[in-house]
Amino acid sequence: MLPFWDPDHLALRARVRKWVGENLLPNRSHSSSLEERAIELTKALGAQGFLKYTVPADFGGIRPAVAARDLCILREELARGDALADTMFAMQALGSYRGQSRAETSSVTVNCRRQLHCGICNYGRSSGIRRGVA
Repeated sequence: MLPFWDPDHLALRARVRKWVGENLLPNRSHSSSLEERAIELTKALGAQGFLKYTVPADFGGIRPAVAARDLCILREELARGDALADTMFAMQALGSYRGQSRAETSSVTVNCRRQLHCGICNYGRSSGIRRGVA
């Protein structure tokens, strides 16, 4: 493999690829609405721990800082299975990666979590907030 993939990157790719193969590729027909699918996918991504790659360890993430290589691996594999899965992952990652101000990051991340409760944090559980209620 190319020199910029560490063993943990290869393990992540294998894990995501396996999940995509078992959960996204066999289910090409979608009977629920786009919004319902988006919420289901985001929850599934959180349940698998994939969204933990979108935040630093101080906020429940995997690494001390968000790593672009992790995001690339996850997005590539998710896009292979379902464009919506990739989009929902990207939306969660968008507000937590470098280049955004702290205020922008907080606003985007809190708003996403209020709507989706993806499981990456204890936002809804600790504050009593339910989906769609601020």
